[in-house]
Amino acid sequence: MISHKKKFLFFISALFFSLSNQALSAENNYIKLTNIKHNISSDGKLLYTIKADKGYLKDLSSSEFILDKIELLWFEGGIIKLKTTSDKGVLDKKTGNIKLENNVRLYSEDYQMTCDYMFYNNKSKRIRFNGNVFINSENISFSAKQGSFTTITRVLELQKNIIGKIKFKGDNK
Repeated sequence: MISHKKKFLFFISALFFSLSNQALSAENNYIKLTNIKHNISSDGKLLYTIKADKGYLKDLSSSEFILDKIELLWFEGGIIKLKTTSDKGVLDKKTGNIKLENNVRLYSEDYQMTCDYMFYNNKSKRIRFNGNVFINSENISFSAKQGSFTTITRVLELQKNIIGKIKFKGDNK
């Protein structure tokens, strides 16, 4: 049962969005939000922060948050270890899972990576990459159709059509 206070707050929210030209659309019934920031923690430790220029919720109780122009900061011991950007994505607020697509880019201190699609499973702490996966650093360059990275073991696996180059110390070429 929804309380009168919640009904009133929903009505005011809907009115605010419609007055500010960020309306609940009659055709798809989504709520549009801007300048979004959401933190995901586990056992009191910050795992990642996700920021987006704008996002959409089907309704106030929806767990799926559709996002545009995303920046995802991954933390380890309170320090940013990886920055990820993409044009579009979906955050599941209940599970902490994230899907990113279109112009996905990952940056760390040691390497850069691009792919078409990325999925992070918060329970398994595994990141899957699909489509045009490219990894570059000072000494390596790899491409593949698919890959995965487990954040706990810190193991990267590449699958399908793998092409790579490793530059060993002492190589001048």
